Amino acid sequence: MAYYLFHDDPDYVQNYIDKNPDLASMHLSVDGENLICKQGEVKGPLASVVKTIIAIEFANQVVEGKIDPDEQIPLVELEKFYLVNTDGGAHPNWLKEMKDGDQIKNDAVSLQEVAKGMIMFSSNTNTDFLLDKLGPESINHVIESLGLENHAPVYPLVSSLLVSTYLNEDKKSSTSQLLDRLQSLSLEDYRELSWGIHHLLKHRKADFFNGSVSIPIDLQKIWSDRLLMQR
Repeated sequence: MAYYLFHDDPDYVQNYIDKNPDLASMHLSVDGENLICKQGEVKGPLASVVKTIIAIEFANQVVEGKIDPDEQIPLVELEKFYLVNTDGGAHPNWLKEMKDGDQIKNDAVSLQEVAKGMIMFSSNTNTDFLLDKLGPESINHVIESLGLENHAPVYPLVSSLLVSTYLNEDKKSSTSQLLDRLQSLSLEDYRELSWGIHHLLKHRKADFFNGSVSIPIDLQKIWSDRLLMQR
């Protein structure tokens, strides 16, 4: 929804909410006073909104001197968390921007550019790298410090997309069987499995797939629905 705040029509956001009451929510608080709350407590998909929280922790750690924004990150480290044709071209477009802007030096980019790519291009690859770099515990602490009491703990975006592929390692399960298996997983077990896959990717031990995936839309919907902002 943040994108639409820059629309020429000042009533665009309100009109969208009016026309799509089941798809939109808004909460505005100024100096601790709640001014607007439109379905603010309703459970909804978190999706890329989590990247804002990660960006906050990135800024916190830079200020605290825990990380160096100029640290050079090898592109091969980012590629560990890249799945072809799963992000709408976000990561390739970011890489092109880095190349065109001469930001790539010795096949590496600065940590700050990685964070900017997460926000400006919505790169899931950069997101999962930063989630690992900053530490999930620190990011979950940001959630607590912001008073988001009903927010579920964060977990990797890319790795969670591979859960169905991991469960079908022998490639013998039908889509309906995988659908049943995914739906039977608790959110806690789903997160734990996602983190396990994340570590396999990080250490290049994810031999349950060949680097490319094709996930039916029904299984993608479960992935999207489980990226929940609210428990």
